[in-house]
Amino acid sequence: MKRINRFFDQCRHSLNRNREQSGVAFFFKQWGGKNKKKAGRELNGRTYDEIPEMELQWSV
Repeated sequence: MKRINRFFDQCRHSLNRNREQSGVAFFFKQWGGKNKKKAGRELNGRTYDEIPEMELQWSV
C-alpha cells in the first residue's frame, strides 16, 4: 500500500508542477474520506483557491 500512496503522491506533485508552469488555475476543495472537515483543505501545506476566468460569449 505504501508504494501506491507514493505513486499517487508523485503524480500529484507532477500534475501540480505542470499546471503551475502552464498557468492553469487550481481550486482544491477538500480531502475525501469519512471525516472530511478534519482532513481539511490544505495540499502541500497551503490552500489552493484559484478559480479560472471565464469568457462570456453572447449569442445573437
